[in-house]
Amino acid sequence: MAYNKNSIKALLLSTFMIVGSVNSVFADNKGVVKEDNSAVNAESSVDSTVVKNFNKGDSVNLLQIDGDFYKVALEGAENAFILESLVNVVEANALVIGDHVKVFKLPNDGSEVVGEIAYGDTVVVNGLDGSFYRIKYNESDCYVKSEYIMGDMIYSVQKIDSAENNGADKTKFVTLVSKSGGVNLRKGADIDSEVVYVMERNSVFDVLDDSDPSWVKVAYDGAEYFVHRDCVIVQTGVKPDRKPVVISKPQEEYYEAVNASKADEIISYAKKFLGTPYVWGGTNLSRGVDCSGFTYSVMRANGIYLNRTSREQIYNGSRVSKSNLQKGDLVFFDTSGSNNGAISHVGLYIGNGQFIHSASGKKSGVTISSLSESYYIRTYVSACRVL
Repeated sequence: MAYNKNSIKALLLSTFMIVGSVNSVFADNKGVVKEDNSAVNAESSVDSTVVKNFNKGDSVNLLQIDGDFYKVALEGAENAFILESLVNVVEANALVIGDHVKVFKLPNDGSEVVGEIAYGDTVVVNGLDGSFYRIKYNESDCYVKSEYIMGDMIYSVQKIDSAENNGADKTKFVTLVSKSGGVNLRKGADIDSEVVYVMERNSVFDVLDDSDPSWVKVAYDGAEYFVHRDCVIVQTGVKPDRKPVVISKPQEEYYEAVNASKADEIISYAKKFLGTPYVWGGTNLSRGVDCSGFTYSVMRANGIYLNRTSREQIYNGSRVSKSNLQKGDLVFFDTSGSNNGAISHVGLYIGNGQFIHSASGKKSGVTISSLSESYYIRTYVSACRVL
């Protein structure tokens, strides 16, 4: 069955409390606190009131992702938030997005098939083993291929080194995990380096070098290429027997064919928050955001993970010229008054020479402006493509 993100979102909303063939109800996502004296805040900000402190090993029920925070269930508190970095996710709800998905006894294609799950079924994920997620099935731990399930928090569940695989040959490999479509393989370890291939997510490659903090060197078709670290999971274990899949179109054609509709979806989502006030350091799309907090949170809600600040977000994509802007591109400005091209502001290009952003100088905060306004002509620095 063909599916898109809108249909998945609709299914997620409609199936949270519906009886499924795998589990009866969508329970809370569960996590375990990693550090003693971990603060729980009244809002999704470290500057907000601390309502409780958890200690290492405490269990928490995770309700949703809000910027850099999880919203958690806390007795006596209407709203409670804890930093993502302070929690290990041990159980995460997910939705099946494939037809007749096989459930395996062990995390490999040759294992015994113990059942099937259907498109729209709900499952609870409690581990990642190579290219398989471990799920609860008929009260037992079983495995499904990662490409057939989707959920907000499943990308944070614990990785497993299966006892079943301990006797097998192990190697270092990467799995592509970008949820925004294809993943670029580049000639060099640089965001402006030529894209040689666009690969399908879940493609697997041998690792040649992963010492660089931003890039991983991989082997493909007898040559060496580089993929950005944000788009991979590096693992050591039994390499899945799954060949990489090439999307056989150049980057620009691929964007136009596959991601144009995604850009419209992102823009439509961003416009829902017009009028949200400007709050320095904020990432809450309803209560307050700064410029990079707005782009960070909008993109994250659509499965694209950016760095947190405007000056770092430009490195999350490929540079594009002002004359070649497309919907969904990020546009960057020097609003500091220094006139030296230092990036201090970011917005989301929505087409027709306009961009949506959170502006500190406007009462409305999140607003739509034109690149042809004299101020933005004067302060414009660059743009990048993250789709």
